Amino acid sequence: MRTSPFRVVLVALGNDHALGVRHLHASLAARGVAASMLFVEPDYRQLSHGPWFSADIDSLLAFLGPGDRTLVGLSLVTLTFPQAVALSSALRARTSAKILWGGVHPTLCPEACLPHADALCLGDGEEVLAVYLDHLAGKPLEKPVPGLLLAGSPVPRQPMRAWRAELTSLPAPSYEAADAWHIRRGRFYRGDPLRGETRHHLIASRGCPLACSFCCNERLQGALGPDRRYRTLAPRRVLDDLHAVLRERPGISRVMFWDDIFYPSQAQFLEFCELYEQELGLPFFCHVHPQWYDRARLERLRRCGCEAVGIGLQCGSELLRREVYRRPESNLELAALCAEAADLGLDLQYDLIVDSPFENDADRMTTVDFLFRLPRPARLFLYPYTEFPGTVLGEGSWTGSAVVRSSTHAEDRVGREFQVALSGMACWGKRTRALARWVRHRRRPLARRSVIALARILRVVHLGLNPGRRLSWRAWPS
Repeated sequence: MRTSPFRVVLVALGNDHALGVRHLHASLAARGVAASMLFVEPDYRQLSHGPWFSADIDSLLAFLGPGDRTLVGLSLVTLTFPQAVALSSALRARTSAKILWGGVHPTLCPEACLPHADALCLGDGEEVLAVYLDHLAGKPLEKPVPGLLLAGSPVPRQPMRAWRAELTSLPAPSYEAADAWHIRRGRFYRGDPLRGETRHHLIASRGCPLACSFCCNERLQGALGPDRRYRTLAPRRVLDDLHAVLRERPGISRVMFWDDIFYPSQAQFLEFCELYEQELGLPFFCHVHPQWYDRARLERLRRCGCEAVGIGLQCGSELLRREVYRRPESNLELAALCAEAADLGLDLQYDLIVDSPFENDADRMTTVDFLFRLPRPARLFLYPYTEFPGTVLGEGSWTGSAVVRSSTHAEDRVGREFQVALSGMACWGKRTRALARWVRHRRRPLARRSVIALARILRVVHLGLNPGRRLSWRAWPS
């Protein structure tokens, strides 16, 4: 492997899986450039409340040293923007390292990000990173490079974003790399943080065939054009990558596909199922949607090894889902898909958006009623409503009749506090305890009637989704 004139350190903020960083590391390795991967502890308290632990920054700076002829690449999303700013400020104050930002947030909000970095990578980063390294080594940029924005240059109204027409020629993401490190509470450890993990997480596509108003993919589609919004890895390539991972990590017992929609194309779907059933057969999870999936497809998934599917419900109000979130599916279609999956023995995961300013108590009870009509038990993933910059909702550029509901939100305090309290964990059993702790330790105690209202709603939802389980009332204040 050739030695680059610059030391390259790729930093993943708050995400041990960090597929973007792993893809970039593999891309550099394929070009013969050595690079380090550094994973910072995914401590969500830090993500929610601002500054990093000073020990984390000190450990990272000690690892980098003076930073002479060093390129630090930071991969970030909106939630890790404050951490990226804190780290970049420390790097500039105490080292001479060059700083390159990339990821979803810089791609959608370059104006806010460029002051904190020496350059931004917008869109797919494999080619951009290689070009920027050559530029740092002295090679002049003869013309603007799509996806590369240098500090000091004006941000165009529609900046060019890097985009690859096909993904199959890219190397597989790096796991068990020799130069991988991770930070845990200020302490440095050598090795990949996923070492010993029994689940392998991957994405077989980039983009999404849908255009939801709360998601970055809608804006990326607008920047790249409708023909470029969704690309997939060939099924043969996915299986080859999985075989390679299993050789390096033989303890893997389950595969988690995190594509927004798993292989909408019928031809690719059938090819994948045939290859996976013949060559692997490990249990796996994926997301499905009623626009592309019916009983026949679910049966094929089940036969080739699928054990669980995720279904994005978002909410129980069709009006809100259609007019604000821009989701085309009806409650009838969602319920039918859930029923078919349950009938085939597939475990279910329901995804919901909570704490929406467009909901009132009636809408929330509509969602609860809708959940009761769906098969259970099921795992429930709650995502707090967030207006991410660069999305339709984040820019306030949506229209729809459901907007009138926002005026009732200020008076809906009990419902809002209930939703906020439930938005921090992944399972209802844990949420019960989390909500009890939240009620106990909040600075201003809830009125007794509010506690009773919260308890009643939680009890109804908890017992409805987990039949046969008892909710302990000893956790509630008297």
